[in-house]
Amino acid sequence: LIVTSTVCDGNSATSDGGGVYLHDANTGATFQATHFQSNSAVTGSGGAVVLSSAHSGVVFVDCYFTSNTASEVGGSCYADLQNGRGLLLTGNELVFDHCAFEGNSASFGGALAMQQENTVLIRSTQLRDNSAKSQYEGVGRVVASGDGGALALTNANILSVIDSTLHFNY
Repeated sequence: LIVTSTVCDGNSATSDGGGVYLHDANTGATFQATHFQSNSAVTGSGGAVVLSSAHSGVVFVDCYFTSNTASEVGGSCYADLQNGRGLLLTGNELVFDHCAFEGNSASFGGALAMQQENTVLIRSTQLRDNSAKSQYEGVGRVVASGDGGALALTNANILSVIDSTLHFNY
């Protein structure tokens, strides 16, 4: 899959992947000069993108993720092996190169959330003004923790951040 010079704006999913839900991409995927803006995962994860069972590298180059929201995990992008919803990379990486994440929100990983042994490279990328906000149900009962304003990683992720800026995330 190759997506170039595309705008993904104002899309919504009742569950996961408001803009794109990529499942079982055996040949990998490349997104170049693509703008993901104002997408939402209403009751799920990955406001702009969910990557599921990709068996080859997934690369984002010169992409912009702005004002995307997810009620659960990964305001812009979510990669996870659990429940078949995530990213399985065998010898390849999830790469964000010369990208920008701004004003995205979720309860876990305001811009990006990665779980279950992903290998991730973030290079020459800006992450600013993203937020992870706690969610409440009823009187004071926290149902989501509000962790990782810019990035949230769990369960043995390999993360490299090179020549990038994380600024004003909360």
